[in-house]
Amino acid sequence: SDITVNAFTPGLIVSTGLFRDQNPVFTKIFDFAATDLLKVGESIHWGGGALEYMTLDNDVNSKKGLYYASSPGSSKYGDAAFGN
Repeated sequence: SDITVNAFTPGLIVSTGLFRDQNPVFTKIFDFAATDLLKVGESIHWGGGALEYMTLDNDVNSKKGLYYASSPGSSKYGDAAFGN
């Protein structure tokens, strides 16, 4: 088939509006703790890079039925980001 289906997670990105219904003070503290202190959050830039990689990389497009996830805070690009 010419259809390629893969899934990925861009990681925990607190600053995207996911927490828009939460108390703004909580959101700021959680963003700082997750991203800067605990290093388990990702940046918007990294999440966008992961999406770009999934849609444009020829190696990914040749594989089917995979779920890509990076370890929290890895901030790597390409296959290195997904442990392949």
